[in-house]
Amino acid sequence: MRTPFVIALMLGLALLPGCSTSPNTAAGERALDDECQYAINDFKRFKGLEGFFAESAAYAVFPGVGKGGLIVGAAYGDGQLYQG
Repeated sequence: MRTPFVIALMLGLALLPGCSTSPNTAAGERALDDECQYAINDFKRFKGLEGFFAESAAYAVFPGVGKGGLIVGAAYGDGQLYQG
């Protein structure tokens, strides 16, 4: 009976770092915006993707994603969501 509670608690604690991912300063926000714009421009070089950006209702850009894991896998990344 105790094991499910411990597992649920561990999973809940593992997800907490994902709740605070936005930059804390204006300079951090500008840097993230610059990184996202660079990634978008880099993707637009590929044939056919220009139309994707023009016709999409929304898209998310993650210029960098970190991964790791030990028994349980995890990933982390900062990005922006673009609409219209």
